[in-house]
Amino acid sequence: MADFSSNITVVLGSDTEVIGSAAPTDNVTVGAVKESGQTGLYINTDKAYTAWFKSSDGTWTSVKAFSSSNFPTSFTFAWGDYTAFFIQTSEDSHVAYLYPRTGPLYVDSDLSDDTNSPDSVVTGGDMVYTVYGSISGGAVAVLEGVDSSLQTRLSTEEATRGTADTSLTARVSTEEATRGTAVSSLTTRISTEEVNRATADSSLADVDTGLSNSINSLSTRIGTEETASSSLSTRVSAEEAARANADSSLTTRVSTEEVGRSTAVSSLADVDTGLSNSVSSLSTRIGAEEGSSSSLTTRISSEEVTRANADSSLAARIGAEETASSSLATRIATEEATRSTADASLTTRLSSEEATRSAADSTLTAAAGSLTTRVAAEETARASVDALISAAVSTEKVRVDAILASADADKDTFVEVVSLINAVDTDGDNAVASVVSNLNAEISA
Repeated sequence: MADFSSNITVVLGSDTEVIGSAAPTDNVTVGAVKESGQTGLYINTDKAYTAWFKSSDGTWTSVKAFSSSNFPTSFTFAWGDYTAFFIQTSEDSHVAYLYPRTGPLYVDSDLSDDTNSPDSVVTGGDMVYTVYGSISGGAVAVLEGVDSSLQTRLSTEEATRGTADTSLTARVSTEEATRGTAVSSLTTRISTEEVNRATADSSLADVDTGLSNSINSLSTRIGTEETASSSLSTRVSAEEAARANADSSLTTRVSTEEVGRSTAVSSLADVDTGLSNSVSSLSTRIGAEEGSSSSLTTRISSEEVTRANADSSLAARIGAEETASSSLATRIATEEATRSTADASLTTRLSSEEATRSAADSTLTAAAGSLTTRVAAEETARASVDALISAAVSTEKVRVDAILASADADKDTFVEVVSLINAVDTDGDNAVASVVSNLNAEISA
């Protein structure tokens, strides 16, 4: 069963304990339960329905059926001996607002007709007093006071609602400004990162160009050195070939000289007179040959010195080139380390920026979700307040109109009833009984 200790809103299809398309039969789980101290209930709805009440023995009774042509939007029922209430309806999307009531009630004493207008007063007990005649001036004043109180409450509610609207508007504006600032900050940071990245890329391009130029220069110098080394090898080979030819020529000439000398010695015995001349000629020729051999030795020594100097120069140049190559390798390694460090730094900064941006996106998403939730909650609260105001206004208007409509009737017999109503309170049952007794005596007379 549904708790009815405070105002409730029931919707067909959702709140099956209190409202449904079929008549109630379950006397255990169905119905809005009467609470202690309640004298009745007030219902506000814009669709036709049948009101069912459950007695203390669990039996459900249909006490009033409102059709689409005769139902009031607001109606008050007295609990009497009933213990639970249920709405039967065939209207789609039917919504009803139920309000528990305590104290005296102004109700329709005959639910079997289609008048559907209040004509009786139900006190805090089970007494029902039928109202006859018209309302006195004092009662009108009381009702006008009630209307004034209602107007004051409505004005207060409107002021409260205006303040809430202003607060909501200010909060939405603040949230929009905060979100705009966050987006602007994020855009600025992204632009700065793009500029820094472009600068880093340009710097890396310059390093690549310098490295490429250094490598090309080294290749050119190595090619030149290889050409010089090839030229030296060619010259050494040519010198070796020339020296080998000179040695071969000397050997041939010495052999020839030995043959000639042997021939001269052989003919010495026969030619004594030409011996001196031959010896002299031989000596001269040997001297010349020795001079030629000395010249060759000098040339060889000079070539050896030249070759040693060339070897030293080549070794020095190769050492210098190796030093330059080592320096270039060092510079390349340094550049690679620098570039790796720059890449790592750039990766770290990009990761940091991505994390920051993700956090900012999450913050914006959470802020947007929070704003949506708060706006939805505010809309729900406003709708609930609107419904309560509409229900309260409708209730009071119907009650005031019904009472004021009978203000022109005979006032002589209603003064006592109004006095009775004004005198009713939770501790005045005995006084009410006395007034009712007098009233009944006057009616009988």
